[in-house]
Amino acid sequence: MTKYSQNYKPASCLKNKKSFKLGSAKLIGIGVVIIFVSVVCTYLMQINHIAAKGFELQSLEKEINLVKEENERLGIKVVELKSSGAIQEKIDRLNMVRVDTVSYFNTAGSVVAINK
Repeated sequence: MTKYSQNYKPASCLKNKKSFKLGSAKLIGIGVVIIFVSVVCTYLMQINHIAAKGFELQSLEKEINLVKEENERLGIKVVELKSSGAIQEKIDRLNMVRVDTVSYFNTAGSVVAINK
């Protein structure tokens, strides 16, 4: 084989290819590490976000239960206040008198007010 044949490559050229292969392997390794760290950080941020939303959901559910209890309590109070016994008690306390007959004022045909 001569140095002019097609398969001949100088020794300096072979060294450059080996260093290039080592350099590209390092770059690929660094790239993989960076991608892995990015994925782990994203995963941790999502888990933190989900946990925070879980606590917020618990707080809102407690608030809903409190409002439901308050609504039920107020509904019972409305029923108590609308009962005939409660109304009769208020009538007695305010010294109201029961009306036997109702008479209405008839304004048909008569003048109620005069325009000046």
